[in-house]
Amino acid sequence: MTAAVSDPRGAGKNASGSRVSAKGGSGAQPAKSRAQVRVRQLKHGESISVRFNMNGKRPERSFDTREHAEAWKLLVDQEGPEKALLMLDAEELTAAISSHTVDELMKLYNKSRTGAEDGTLEHYEMFARTSISPFMSALPAHMVTREKITEWVEAESESGRASKTIKNRLGYLAGVFNFAVDEELLTKNPCRGVRIQRGERRPVVFLTVSQFDTIISFLEQNEQDAVIMLAHTGIRWGELTALTVDDIDLEKLTVSINKAWKRSKKRGWYIGPPKTKKGVREISFSENLVPMLLRLIAVAQTVGKRRGTKRSEMYLFTNRQNNPLRGQRFLAGYWNPALRLANGLAPFDTSNDADNNRWQRGIGAFGTRTPAVSPIGKFPRIHDLRHTHASWLLEKGATLHAIQYRLGHESIKTTVDIYGHRANALSRAEADIMTDLFQVDEASAPNPQERLAQIREAREALEAEERRILVGDATP
Repeated sequence: MTAAVSDPRGAGKNASGSRVSAKGGSGAQPAKSRAQVRVRQLKHGESISVRFNMNGKRPERSFDTREHAEAWKLLVDQEGPEKALLMLDAEELTAAISSHTVDELMKLYNKSRTGAEDGTLEHYEMFARTSISPFMSALPAHMVTREKITEWVEAESESGRASKTIKNRLGYLAGVFNFAVDEELLTKNPCRGVRIQRGERRPVVFLTVSQFDTIISFLEQNEQDAVIMLAHTGIRWGELTALTVDDIDLEKLTVSINKAWKRSKKRGWYIGPPKTKKGVREISFSENLVPMLLRLIAVAQTVGKRRGTKRSEMYLFTNRQNNPLRGQRFLAGYWNPALRLANGLAPFDTSNDADNNRWQRGIGAFGTRTPAVSPIGKFPRIHDLRHTHASWLLEKGATLHAIQYRLGHESIKTTVDIYGHRANALSRAEADIMTDLFQVDEASAPNPQERLAQIREAREALEAEERRILVGDATP
């Protein structure tokens, strides 16, 4: 166990050397006491004690060794004096000294994740720094209970974090403790059985074809191309912007999704694998996209040859300087202004300094555009184009399993959670098909063999329609 460094302002340093505030920071933290280890030299040795705040007083507890004093000081700082006083047993303190702290366990776990991407590890370190360490970094791992984890989850929720964010952080912490159990550092995982109350998911926005057409009418061709490809294929933004000339097969009308743009502090922007294992896929596209893709391929090859770029770096969807397209710039400079115009508003909010600066620079000539007379009443995110694509397929009879493959969802549960309600709403149309099929008089009703033949024909017709959808135009 690593002892904290005493600090006159009530702060110490954890095992990594980063400062841990006694007053708390942006993350959820328990109340802490300003404990201080005091060592006084006496004639026959030294006197070791810990002074701390409690009920408006500053009592003091003596210890036989500095290690015991430092261990107990950490407990006071992390858990508060009331709980720390219950842990004054010498055997318990000795066990705490020999145990890894939560902070140390997280470092060991992160170090063991040799196959993780830089961005993933940076997320882990961020989870620890902003959320977990302020709450329990100095606590000996064997003292962490399910109640402690539940207390942390509740504090995270009260601090305003979204339930999905808390779920991700709890998942990481559970992984840390699973690692400790596997390494025989602990006997059980205190995260097991802890539940998170599901928060409200941000509503998914589905666009009609008319609403989609209104939005792209306010974009110029370079930006239109990207938005059309997203809506017609359902691929992710990072997958779209990583597409190169070799990923398009114009004979088979397929696009190979095998990479995506990623970003980390260590490496900056870099090409990595798609979000999930099933994200590597080959999907079909409508022949209506062929003219656009031919033009984009020609431009990419021309620019690539001029720059001496490898074919694997001849990107199809680029900015106006033929460099990789970046989401933040695209959103602020093109997508958001187009949404405002589609909703009957001026393209930029000139009361906002950043927006006013963009308007002054005249990005995309938005300053001269006239807002839509009939607002669409929706402000979709770029990612909602992916949802819109799925909804269009559902309306044409595609199955959830087909959509799972097309979108690259790792689990069908993800697909069902997002689109299941729309599939259920559309099931009435399927029932109506069967009702129409079997509206016959009893006298002329087919025999069982004929009825089975009719059912087979209906099923084959539906399957043929689904195949047509998946290789044809995705829009209604």
